[in-house]
Amino acid sequence: MAHQLSRPAWRCGCGEPWPCAVRRAQLLEDYSDRPLQLHLLMGGYVADALADLDRPGAPDAETLRRQLHEWLPPRTPGGSR
Repeated sequence: MAHQLSRPAWRCGCGEPWPCAVRRAQLLEDYSDRPLQLHLLMGGYVADALADLDRPGAPDAETLRRQLHEWLPPRTPGGSR
């Protein structure tokens, strides 16, 4: 699959930062009826990213935060979109 994560650089197989626009669209579609699970999934990636911060080629923490969180749909109290 062209849109797989490559660590520790946190790049997509297409060359863009992961998740790239294509992968984000896939994730949003796959989790369209389960937004909380999408947030939890991405939280797991944050934990993985934190483990990579000191590895050569890894982005800095702020870059990873933007890559992994800024594109997520907002969560509202009570779990609805």
